[in-house]
Amino acid sequence: MKYADISSSPVREPVQTRSREKKLRIVQCAREMINEEGYDTITTNTIARRAGVSIGTLYSYFRNKKDVLMEVVAAFNDDIYTHFQSGIRENTEDAQTLEETIDAVLLALWHAHIHEQRLHNEIVILSLRDPQVDEAFSANEERLFKKIRELMIRFNDRIDVGNPTAAMFVLKYAVDGVINRLLECENRMDIEAVLREMSVMVLKYLAKTPRS
Repeated sequence: MKYADISSSPVREPVQTRSREKKLRIVQCAREMINEEGYDTITTNTIARRAGVSIGTLYSYFRNKKDVLMEVVAAFNDDIYTHFQSGIRENTEDAQTLEETIDAVLLALWHAHIHEQRLHNEIVILSLRDPQVDEAFSANEERLFKKIRELMIRFNDRIDVGNPTAAMFVLKYAVDGVINRLLECENRMDIEAVLREMSVMVLKYLAKTPRS
């Protein structure tokens, strides 16, 4: 069978430990390569070579490079969410006020953004041109929204917005915009100072009584 025909063959889900490890290695190597070089520059051949498997083995688990990408996106989304949850747990453990909780959320979002930054940027770009990537990326964003909303529920008596869900959406993307810009010029900016100012901005938007 020619390699050109392999991509149209049915893929299989590995059952044995060794096979599962091979598939995971392919995904991990693709992830590393996208983070280092970008998605468009790599091929299934270079991924297989990096993973130390034959191209036939790669095509036994994936139909094409896009299939590998979707596995990378799924793994990256899970890592980002886990990273965010870990940051939230660590920084809200002693948080008793809305102000402290906002500080913790912004810090967790910052650390989530800088996790594998090149890969994050590549996935964002790919989501703009590929509906399937966008759907997967958006689903993870919704998980983050849900977690942030859960944290804010206990401060309902202090929050004064017309539509809390819409407010979370506006704030999430406003903060994302600032963080993305900060990533571009972090060597010229005081990161802690920017996060503090964002915290003040968010609090003044959400709260009935702004921070003094």
